[in-house]
Amino acid sequence: MSVVGAFLSGLSLSNPAIPTLFPMLGLRFSLLSCAVAFLGCPAYVRSRIRLENAKVEAELRESERRFRHLADALPQIVWVARPDGSEATYLNNRWEEYTGLQTANTTVNVKVVHPDDGERMANHFAEAQLTGNVFEYEFRMRPGETGPYLWFLARGVPVRKAEGEIVKWFGTSTNIDDLKSTEEALRLSQRHFRELVESIPQLAWTDLSDGYCDYLSPQWVAYTGVAMKEHLGFGWVDQIHPEDRAAAHATWQHSVRDGCNLETEFRILRADGVYRWFKTRAIPLRDEKGAIIKWFGTNTDIEDLKCIEQKLQEAEARFHHTFDGMQEGCQIIGFDWRYLYINESAARHGRRHAGELTGRIMMEAYPGIEHSPVFPNLVNCMLERTPHRVESLFYYPEGGSARFELSIQPCPEGIFILSTELPPD
Repeated sequence: MSVVGAFLSGLSLSNPAIPTLFPMLGLRFSLLSCAVAFLGCPAYVRSRIRLENAKVEAELRESERRFRHLADALPQIVWVARPDGSEATYLNNRWEEYTGLQTANTTVNVKVVHPDDGERMANHFAEAQLTGNVFEYEFRMRPGETGPYLWFLARGVPVRKAEGEIVKWFGTSTNIDDLKSTEEALRLSQRHFRELVESIPQLAWTDLSDGYCDYLSPQWVAYTGVAMKEHLGFGWVDQIHPEDRAAAHATWQHSVRDGCNLETEFRILRADGVYRWFKTRAIPLRDEKGAIIKWFGTNTDIEDLKCIEQKLQEAEARFHHTFDGMQEGCQIIGFDWRYLYINESAARHGRRHAGELTGRIMMEAYPGIEHSPVFPNLVNCMLERTPHRVESLFYYPEGGSARFELSIQPCPEGIFILSTELPPD
């Protein structure tokens, strides 16, 4: 056999060192082959091969040392597993620190993995093995055979040969227990929020910081008869009475722009085609820096209150229409002796104007009136709720007097006095 033939025979791919050498040597191997063919020197070839092998092995050891240092520096558990996932061929220090174990296999996993997660995780890994996809699964694991179970996220990627066969899995297991606790607390908070929102009679909603509606309570959907998705964003504006729509939208935009609380009133269309008045309130939720991250709002039906207010306004209008133009004096005095109402005739009887008496206390407007003969009748009516009809001579503070017939009646606000000026004797 020639020198070159013997050399090439010695470099058979069955030699376990050669598959490793080829990618590591690269160009150097090609140059060595040329040198062997040119020089034809077996001793020189064997020496160079030994040197190259030693160099490659040293590089591999250094690469493995760097990998272990890096893996041990990571907070996650780092692992390398067999193609079927039955056993770990490498574990970094985090594994032993957490579990107290030095190995990881099917038997060991039963001791540390939560009983409810072990079989499902194995099935999930088997599926990833078949499909060749990345393996990712959340599971609970405890330190050794005792202690509390904590949540971990396992993630592994397949390492393949050139032809695609999986030769091992490289992965990490990350402690996500704090994250799971936070997520659970958030889910619980969201559930409580929805339970609260869905139990109140108001129509409730939330908006993003820019005023974009992202949630409407079931009460809104039931009242309007429109699916929630159609009113998200700014679709809710279409449900507002056309006469109120522009003002409602502008008021909301002002609150969003300035970050101030919202309080306004407008009519909302009900599913049966009837508009009802609602009072709308919203407040912003801010983060620790003061930036708005959410808006919470409610719409409260005030249609009945509006009807009552309208009736009160109509009643007040009738009251004024009836008493303002009377020749007799009419006045209502509250329990604190303050003029609540006085028409111009009554004010003229006292030589005052209605505007200067309304809201003032009687004793301040007419000093000394509490010593007049008629005042005990006023007190008796105020306290005992008994009516009186008297004639009284009224002396003005600035001089002069006039005689009046007074009808004093109790009323819900205090007392009502009807006065008629009598001709002088």
